[in-house]
Parts: sequence; C-alpha cells; structure tokens
Amino acid sequence: MNYDDTEAVLALKARHEARRDYPALANLMQEWAEALRDPTAAADACVAAGDAAILGTDDRQRARALYERALERSPGHELALARLKTCAQALAGSDRAQRYDDTQRIWREQ
Repeated sequence: MNYDDTEAVLALKARHEARRDYPALANLMQEWAEALRDPTAAADACVAAGDAAILGTDDRQRARALYERALERSPGHELALARLKTCAQALAGSDRAQRYDDTQRIWREQ
C-alpha cells in the first residue's frame, strides 16, 4: 500500500467502515499514522486506529497504546487525551472487577 496516496487510503478506510471491518480499519489507520509526516494528521490516524481497535475486538490495551502514540506525535491532541483518559478508566475498572472476581473465587474455595 502506498500510504502517500491519501485518496487511496481514505477510499480503503471508507470501505472498511462500510463493511464494519474494524480490525482491518485499525491496522490501516495505525500503518498510515506511522507513514504520515504531519504530526496532527498522524495523531488523528492513531485515534481512529484506537477507536477501531475498541469497536472491532474491544482491545483496550492496544487502543491505549495508540492513544499514547497519538500524544507522542502531537502533544496536547485533545481527542487523544480524552480517549486515553476514558480508556485508562475502563481498564482500571476491569482490573478492579478482576481482583473482585479473584477474591470471590478464593473465598469460595476455602
């Protein structure tokens, strides 16, 4: 794929969105973000990749890494910061839920 061909990338992005092929969309956006020279455009692509990772496979770890990458490329990117905060809160909540489940399991086994 020629990531310098913005029109082709956007056409493929639209195709993945129409088919709801979010794993493919996440990969496309992540690869495009790395190829982009403009920091804001790269951050936008990272955010789109993170959103697709959540929509496709609920991969919050990958999404968090992508949102962090967006902030590396464009510090102060407001959408990336908001998404990272939401993602971190969700991951913290799932960690608490897992600890609760583990505690309940141990208690029942005693």
